[in-house]
Order: sequence, then structure tokens, then C-alpha cells
Amino acid sequence: MTTRNRTLKLEDVSFELPASWTGQVLASGPIEDGFRPNLVAVVGACIDGETATEFAQRMLPELKRTTVEYRLVREGPAIFGQVSGFLREHTFLHEGVRVGQMQLYVVKNGQARTFTFTHLATKMNAARPQAEALFASLRLAAPAEELLKSAGRQVRA
Repeated sequence: MTTRNRTLKLEDVSFELPASWTGQVLASGPIEDGFRPNLVAVVGACIDGETATEFAQRMLPELKRTTVEYRLVREGPAIFGQVSGFLREHTFLHEGVRVGQMQLYVVKNGQARTFTFTHLATKMNAARPQAEALFASLRLAAPAEELLKSAGRQVRA
């Protein structure tokens, strides 16, 4: 099997990713109390047949292992606009500052996607509507192979 690099694009910037790397998209807001809220989207592989809930549960031990003073706020199934998945809200210490995150896990077309909104923990309640609006604006396109198959075209490797 030949692996090819993928191109990651964001606005007017693009670059080639090695085949083993995961592409990420980052958006950030204005600085508030010395912190810039941000949204990161990561796409990766999931286990065949795995649901968003199962994927999120599989990610939890690593999340707890790699953070300081991890605290789960709430989690459960969620729907935002056209996207359904599993939402996990938590806080942890980062460089001595308590940070809050809303992580939306989505599995579609054999790919797992994690959308993470991060802000200061003290700002999360006020920022929640903005995070939810960002999640509701998500549009997940089918991979090119799926579009070609649904159009009745043969996919060549």
C-alpha cells in the first residue's frame, strides 16, 4: 500500500503533512484575561463500527493521564445543528491555570473527529453559547471516495 502526504489548508495557508501525521484546524478568539479561547479540530482513525460514545470513552484514560488535576464536569450524547456525537466537558490545570474544555466527539464515514473548545475555566459558563454555536455550525463532508461511490463512479487506488 502506498501512503501519500495530505495537504492541510486553512484560509491562505497550506502545507503537506506526512502520512503518519494527524491534520488539525485551529481557530482562536480575542485574548480575555491573558488567555486566547480556541477551537481545535482533529481527525483520526477509529475502530470499525465504533460509535462516538465508544471513541470518547476510549480516549478518556489518555486524557486523564496527560493532564494535571483532571476534573470531569459532565458528559453525554449531544446534538448541535446537523452534527450528533458525544460531548465531554472537563477542566484541568495548564501551567498553573485551570482551563475548561468542551470536547465534541463525532464518528462519521469511518473517521473520528474531536472538536475541542478551550477557555479559562472561570469563563466557560459565559463562553458556552459561543462554543455551542461553533459546534452547531460544523459541516462534515463525506470523503471524496464516498462521494464518488454514491455518484456511481469507480474509485481507483
